[in-house]
Amino acid sequence: MCWFFFEFKLLVIRGRNILLIKIKIPRQNLLYLVTTTKLTISNFLVMKKILLMSFVVVFLLGCGAGNKNNISQNSVMLNGMIETKSFEIISKRAYPLMTSAMQQLGNAGLFGNGSTAGSIDLTTHTNYLRMKNDSIMASLPFYGERQMGGGYTNASGIEFEDIPKDLQMSATKDHSYEIRFNINDKNSSTENYQVYIKLSPNLASNIVIKSSHRSNIQYVGHVQNFQDN
Repeated sequence: MCWFFFEFKLLVIRGRNILLIKIKIPRQNLLYLVTTTKLTISNFLVMKKILLMSFVVVFLLGCGAGNKNNISQNSVMLNGMIETKSFEIISKRAYPLMTSAMQQLGNAGLFGNGSTAGSIDLTTHTNYLRMKNDSIMASLPFYGERQMGGGYTNASGIEFEDIPKDLQMSATKDHSYEIRFNINDKNSSTENYQVYIKLSPNLASNIVIKSSHRSNIQYVGHVQNFQDN
C-alpha cells in the first residue's frame, strides 16, 4: 500500500518568507524548506499547486515501480514452481454451486461468521492442493450436494493423491498459468474429478473442481513453495 500526506505552511522568519513543506509517507517523515524574500500570498498559492503536482507524480511513479517490482519477483517465483512442478495451494474461500438446498442451509444460519451459502471462509479449515513432480494431492473441504450411488466412504471432503491423467500446463498472455487434469478420488473407486487451476503472477490461485458425483465448487487462495518435510 502506498500513501502520503502533504502539509504546506507560509512562515516569516527574520524578514524572510519561508515555504514549509512537510511530507508524510509510511515509515518516513520528510521536511523541505523553500526560502525566498519575494514570496507573496498569490505566489505561495501558485508554488503550492506546482510543488503538490510534482510530488504527486513522483510518488505515484515510485509506488507503481514498487508494485511492478513485487509482481516481477512473484512472477519469477511462480515460474520456478511451475518448472520444478513443486508448489502448494492454500485456499481461503470456497464458492459452492448455489442450489435451493444450499440456500435453505444459509437461511437457517448453519454457516459460521464471515460465511454465506455461496461464499465460505476457509481460514480456520486446514486445506491444501499440492504438486510434487508428477503427483498431485489434495485435501479440500466440500460444500454442496452429493449424488447417491458413489459408494460408501467416511470422507466428506474432496481428497485425491495420484498421478493425474491428461495433465496440461500452459502459460497465458498475462503471465498466469493454467493447469488442467483429471484424477480419481482417493477414497472412492467410482468418483473422479476434472480440475482446473489458474495461478496468477501475484501468486493468487483459483481452483474449479467438477465431480462425477458432486456439485461444482470453486476455491480461491494463494500458491506458495511446497516444503516437503
